[in-house]
Amino acid sequence: ISFAAGRSTLLPMGLKKVLPLLLAVAVSAGCASSVADAGTHVATVRAAAAPAPVRVMPLGASITWGTRSRDGNGYRQMLRQRLVAAGFHVTFVGSRRSGTMANGQNEGHPGFRIDQIAAGANRWLAAAHPGVVLLNVGSNDMIQDHDVADAPARMHALIDQIVVDRPSATVLVSTLVPSPIAVRNQRVIA
Repeated sequence: ISFAAGRSTLLPMGLKKVLPLLLAVAVSAGCASSVADAGTHVATVRAAAAPAPVRVMPLGASITWGTRSRDGNGYRQMLRQRLVAAGFHVTFVGSRRSGTMANGQNEGHPGFRIDQIAAGANRWLAAAHPGVVLLNVGSNDMIQDHDVADAPARMHALIDQIVVDRPSATVLVSTLVPSPIAVRNQRVIA
């Protein structure tokens, strides 16, 4: 979801496939335009990229931290490599560091639910000043079977909280990660 000038657009996305292009578009648009305007060719995005560094906060739980990835970087290293190759100057920010990559800062908190991320978000956002927030939360709510019916409302409130704290930032929200356990996956789908 990208918020700009009071509008929002929900975009379903496969994190590994779509996020690099969406982030590139958001970065080239000055981190204030809607990702809905992403019908741009990659060459145009590269040409429009501003040389100023963009502060990107990966915010979430174990996926963000890099749990179970062979190098502890998760999606972050591949994303950063693609953005740098496209000509963007990207700095990942956050109070935590994980993985083997040189710029491994993030706000990944393994096991955290939406409410737990929300409890620390104001502090983390104020300290890091991100221009882009990559939000991947909610899977632990499904895994822990924690108030599943209210999870969408908690997610909406967290997104609103981020937008209030960082009104000029672009917020990109990923889909929940599917679970190999059928009962959990039904909660993810719902």
